[in-house]
Amino acid sequence: MDKVSRFKQLCLNAINEEKPDTLSIFLTSQGGSVKACIAIYEFLSLLQEQIIMYNVGYVDSSALIIYLAGDIRYALPHSSFLIHELSKHYIAGDIRFSHFVNDYRSLKSDISVFENILRKHIKNNANALEVLNYLSCGEVSFGSSEAFEYGITTAMLANAGTVAEPPATSSIPCKRFHYYT
Repeated sequence: MDKVSRFKQLCLNAINEEKPDTLSIFLTSQGGSVKACIAIYEFLSLLQEQIIMYNVGYVDSSALIIYLAGDIRYALPHSSFLIHELSKHYIAGDIRFSHFVNDYRSLKSDISVFENILRKHIKNNANALEVLNYLSCGEVSFGSSEAFEYGITTAMLANAGTVAEPPATSSIPCKRFHYYT
């Protein structure tokens, strides 16, 4: 079973076993396949349960797509985020021009989808919109306070046990599980 299928199964098992109103997901990830992260984002977006995401260390690269699926998104004070240009890695050997063309189209599509997801969640200000540039050129790393300013994080945790802004769902039963990639 691949990671996307395993993640979906974890969520569905939690929902079927305990019938929670809320799923809390504690995320630390360096990212990975943009397409896999988009699939997880789409899956989480379809769930009836409220999704609460916690950045418990770092949410880098395409993992930001998963993080943005949260209805409420928390970050610890020292959590970090990384956005960088998308790339394709090749194993040494013969590569046909048609492969480059297909890979270019695929990367262009991934950038477009990633950008649309970011635009849906970030605040409409110059600093926040600037992060979109890094999907096609360079990279930027930022902390939880900047992520809050951009609208990527919806609330900050004061420390590992204290929420700076109480979640709106504090009285709702919650199924929690950790998923690390």
